[in-house]
Amino acid sequence: MEANDQSIGQQLLSECKGMTSYALTSGMKVPPNMVLALEQIERSWQNAGTEQKDNFIKNLANIHNKLTDIVAPAKPRSILYIQNAAKTGKFWAFLGPIVLTRRMILIALISLTAMILLSLSPHVNDDKNFKGLFDHSGLPLLINLLFQLSAAGLGASFAALLKVKNFIASNTYDPKYDATYYTRFVLGLIAGLILTQIVPVNVEQDMFIEHEVAILCLAFLGGFSTTAVNRILNRMIYTIESMIKGETGSQSNEGQKDAGAMAAQEIAAHKMEMATGLLKLQQQLNDNPDPQALKQTLQKMMEQSVPGNEPLAINNDQKD
Repeated sequence: MEANDQSIGQQLLSECKGMTSYALTSGMKVPPNMVLALEQIERSWQNAGTEQKDNFIKNLANIHNKLTDIVAPAKPRSILYIQNAAKTGKFWAFLGPIVLTRRMILIALISLTAMILLSLSPHVNDDKNFKGLFDHSGLPLLINLLFQLSAAGLGASFAALLKVKNFIASNTYDPKYDATYYTRFVLGLIAGLILTQIVPVNVEQDMFIEHEVAILCLAFLGGFSTTAVNRILNRMIYTIESMIKGETGSQSNEGQKDAGAMAAQEIAAHKMEMATGLLKLQQQLNDNPDPQALKQTLQKMMEQSVPGNEPLAINNDQKD
């Protein structure tokens, strides 16, 4: 019976039984009264009434909390899943109790076999000048790309198995994250192929490494570490953005400097005109203090200082 089809009480009972079995077989200390209470609840569960089951659920919740602390960092669901998985798939039991590990091991074996068989092809061994997707066509291109993909698949499955084995060993494996491993495997295939195409491999005759070995290492590393390829791509994007921003930034800075210089010249010229007008006004006051003449002089100064099509008028109705 699946955990999703069980009631809360049955789920608590199953997980408590699984944690108790795991703790006892692992040499952990479990209080005897807890084991006895769990055994009594299991024997009486089927024939218990509603009220008695409610009491059982309260006791199971307390036992569950205590057992969780005992088996930590292992998780109840992980323990129960591994125990149930060990009872199924007897034909593939030698590959482990977890379905994910079985599939990843099979994928790794298929990738390894494909890589070995493709390496026997003369298109892989003798084609020292294979540079990328656009330098070849037909069967040589197909065989070389399949060789690179098989190496990347081997690296991706290797990384997935390394990661999942730690969760299985600590009983913290959660099957709800299985899709992330398959997604990471596909990303590893893509990353391995990208790495072999963006990193040039020019092996000279006097070097200690063969051309196909260099390609194999790049594909394997790309599949094993998708984060490394992601960093390389992000660095390339950052470099291109910096180049574009640098060019546009220098142009905008030059434009701002020119506009600032022109504005400063206009302000200086305006100040000179105002100063000249004030000197003329002071001289007129000394020579001819006629109000009408002063009014005309001020009118001219205001028209020069304030831009506009309509002339500015001074109010004559002010009272003394």
